[in-house]
Amino acid sequence: EQAANSLVIAVENSLKESKADIKDAQCIVLGMSGCDTPADVEFWLSVCASKFPSCKAMVENDSVIALCSGTGGKMEGVVVISGTGSIGLGVAGGGAQRVRVGGMGPLLGDSGNGYSMGLAALKAAARASDGRGEESPLLAMILDKYQ
Repeated sequence: EQAANSLVIAVENSLKESKADIKDAQCIVLGMSGCDTPADVEFWLSVCASKFPSCKAMVENDSVIALCSGTGGKMEGVVVISGTGSIGLGVAGGGAQRVRVGGMGPLLGDSGNGYSMGLAALKAAARASDGRGEESPLLAMILDKYQ
């Protein structure tokens, strides 16, 4: 419920800032991190249908939106997103073939994201500080930052 309300507020604010009206919109396209199952898609489609009934709606994982933004709208290529989480997506055949890697959260599979890289740096610094690991400038940099 809270996520749905946040989405509605975000859409309304975007429309307001662009001096547009929802009545003029033909379609809402959502690129949602963590939107991975048919149930996820159906949930967001139902939110759009109830809050923006005059618009067609499309819902995809954010990796699809990122791919299309980098390929001029073509469903062909590879995209890797590394931020709070991480995901890789490869698409061929105009979208008919998709291979996805990661995007499962920090416990199950977001290697290469900011969290995992930061954690690896802190672990390496901890090992260097007590002699279990090689010395490196990393320890001094972390201590300078956080002491």
